Amino acid sequence: MRLQCLFAALCLGVGVMAGKYSRELNEPKPNDRDGQAVEFRIAKLNQVWEKAQRMQLSPVRQAELHSDLKLQEKDELQWKKMKVEGLDENGEKEAQLRRSFHAE
Repeated sequence: MRLQCLFAALCLGVGVMAGKYSRELNEPKPNDRDGQAVEFRIAKLNQVWEKAQRMQLSPVRQAELHSDLKLQEKDELQWKKMKVEGLDENGEKEAQLRRSFHAE
């Protein structure tokens, strides 16, 4: 009897845990914590973009900022890949990215 209860509990536990491997739980969600759509893959760029939207900039200025942030995102993702491969040993590319981000 005790062995049957243990076996039943084990089976129920495995059945409950199988849900964490489902597609719905493992696909990235396109919303941030506020329920708004995430525009960029880098958090600091999303913060700048959200602040710009709150400031109600002109559509032309928003479009310029959006394209600048997209370029910054592309450059930062390339830099992260370079860093992993060990191609930015002295940090020159990182410093250049930070200067360009602060200049925008």
